[in-house]
Amino acid sequence: MKPEDQTKTESIEENENVKPFVIKDKRYWADGEDGSDDSTDGQERKPKYVEELEERLKKAESQVADFRKAHTESAAEFEKAKARLRRNTQEEVERARLQVASSLFELTDNLDRVIEGTKSGGSLESLIEGVSMVRGQFFEALTKFGVTQFSPIGEPFDPTEHEAVAMVPVAEPTQHKCVVDVHQPGFRAGDVILRPATVLVGQCPPEPNRESDTENG
Repeated sequence: MKPEDQTKTESIEENENVKPFVIKDKRYWADGEDGSDDSTDGQERKPKYVEELEERLKKAESQVADFRKAHTESAAEFEKAKARLRRNTQEEVERARLQVASSLFELTDNLDRVIEGTKSGGSLESLIEGVSMVRGQFFEALTKFGVTQFSPIGEPFDPTEHEAVAMVPVAEPTQHKCVVDVHQPGFRAGDVILRPATVLVGQCPPEPNRESDTENG
């Protein structure tokens, strides 16, 4: 045997005696409970805590989606409620406006009767009586809608309810800064002043200085 052939034979024998090199995955999640490899399709199994976190994340995302849906539905319902309230308010205002207008029809009819009676030769007394009656009906109609007239004679002047047109001198100190005459009555609806009363306000002259009177004496 030639030396080259002997060397080749020894090399082949050595290769046959060498054990194959095997890589084993030592990660604890790579093996099943029985030590067998549970990986499928070449993919490693995830740790259990990772799977739990992913499951919790899915539930949280589902809850967020439910909350968003509920919020969107609530916002839509709120907008619908606002639109209904706005529509109902407009309808109430329109009904009240028509009711006020309808309540004036009888007043205009009575005024027409007073005018016709005056043209037919009615006296001045009958004219005054007819106009006074219509005026009373007018205030009755205002009262039905919560509007009242006020004439604050003798009350302290209140700039939120009264409008002073002049200050007039008064002899009584109790009338100082009080309403002594009403030029035009006011109207209110509840606590709301629709028209302030136009009034005259009393002004008492200041008392003379006693010390100066003593010195002059």
